[in-house]
Amino acid sequence: LPWSVPAELTDEVFTRARELLRTAERPILLHCGSANRVGAVWLPYRVLDGGLAFDEALAEAKTIGLRTPDFVGKARDYVKRQQARK
Repeated sequence: LPWSVPAELTDEVFTRARELLRTAERPILLHCGSANRVGAVWLPYRVLDGGLAFDEALAEAKTIGLRTPDFVGKARDYVKRQQARK
């Protein structure tokens, strides 16, 4: 699931990451050099598929390595749009 900059973090990336996280054989390894991108895709997965509150999932994602505010904003927007669809 290659992407690197905020402009490449699209709804399709979030949706595909969630699909992979839901269906992948366990154990699973998510990797990027700094874990920043791992935290970015982990955040919506934990909210939408894991049932966590956004702030709780954000704290988890930051512990993992999320640190780019643009990634947080994109994740927040994605989560809001997905929740509105329900």
